[in-house]
Amino acid sequence: MEMTWHDGEPITVDDIIFTIDVLLDPANGADPSNISYNGKPISAEKVDDLTLNITLQEPNSAFETEFGRLQPLPKHVFKGTNVSEQTEAANKGIGSGPFKVKEYKEGESITYERYDDYYRGKASLDQVIIKIMPDQSAQEAALQSGELSVMRVTSQTKLDKYKKDDNYTVYNIPEGRLNYLAFNYQSEIMKNEDARKAICLALNDDEIVEGAYGSEELAKPAKNFCSPENLYYNDEMKGYQQNIEEAKKLAKSSGLSGKTLHYIYFQQRPNMKETAQIVQQQLKKIDVNLEIEGMDGSAFFPHLFAAWISGSFKEDTSWDLASNGMDQMNADPATKMTSWSGDLVEKGFYVSPETKEAWKTASQSLTTEDRDKNFKALQEQMNEDYSFYPMANTNYVMVARKEFKGLDAIKRVPIFEDYTKITMEK
Repeated sequence: MEMTWHDGEPITVDDIIFTIDVLLDPANGADPSNISYNGKPISAEKVDDLTLNITLQEPNSAFETEFGRLQPLPKHVFKGTNVSEQTEAANKGIGSGPFKVKEYKEGESITYERYDDYYRGKASLDQVIIKIMPDQSAQEAALQSGELSVMRVTSQTKLDKYKKDDNYTVYNIPEGRLNYLAFNYQSEIMKNEDARKAICLALNDDEIVEGAYGSEELAKPAKNFCSPENLYYNDEMKGYQQNIEEAKKLAKSSGLSGKTLHYIYFQQRPNMKETAQIVQQQLKKIDVNLEIEGMDGSAFFPHLFAAWISGSFKEDTSWDLASNGMDQMNADPATKMTSWSGDLVEKGFYVSPETKEAWKTASQSLTTEDRDKNFKALQEQMNEDYSFYPMANTNYVMVARKEFKGLDAIKRVPIFEDYTKITMEK
């Protein structure tokens, strides 16, 4: 069956080339990381309607993974528009998957109906409705009434509750995500390696996971910047080991002892408030006090990534520590190179010359053996920088009504990567 967009037009190489051009045009304000590596964009040449020649300016081991995440735009819909604006073309919602947009209610829901001409065959479900429901109590009530079919669970209490209920099935999928504690390298005290090391040795990630998440069913203690689902994960690393006495000595010699640090976190992200409270208690043991502040996304991320978001150097010494999550897409660790390289990133996070060189070596390694060796060495090197504290590798735990099957057919996040695998038994 021919691949087509939801309006029936064929999908061709022209759409891919158009998407690449859109991403490379600064006027569109798009993220070119899928098609630009180390600041050097790819070039693409059409061979025929279904064949494309791509040329990279230098080797990059993550190319297949990154380019595979490209989300093509239909050229016939967007041509002549600025895709960064909410144009009429964007509002049509024309995609290419097994379901197409039927109705969008801003702030409430998105309804998708089955696209019968999907090239891989018709899905089993007639429609899919995504509810926008931030309140967790409302979510639970909707699940129990049948208004919702699937709900994410982020607390041990709710997980235990639904595991005992025969009306539901609980699914546990590794999220391929790292939750970490960031050190603001613009903060004067955080520029001191001994101060950062003192914090890393004062913390206990086993206690953080147990206290903030409830058990390893919801998250596991993290060891380095990768998640266990990454390729070339260094499973021999033990991570930072708590040593209170050594942490006290380093805190005193670095001038960290007796200080009050400002800790910010993204309050809409699950388990972050509890994590901040446990970190606060653990750092009291080395005479470091924390002022904790939860923020919504519009305030939090401009602080955390001040220079990166603004595109130029922006001083921000209003915070010292922050907890955040890093999406790793269960993929090649080289896909995270843009998160740990470049002048703008280094305005807020410490990246040593050794780590920068290790990133370059690993990302340009082309054999499996070299990539495995160099990425594992990179993980060790980043821990030696004490540039951040890896806290938790989270799981995506969801509860679903019993009649729905196939929700874990693909054990990865984003969930339901293939909606054709979901069925409903009446």
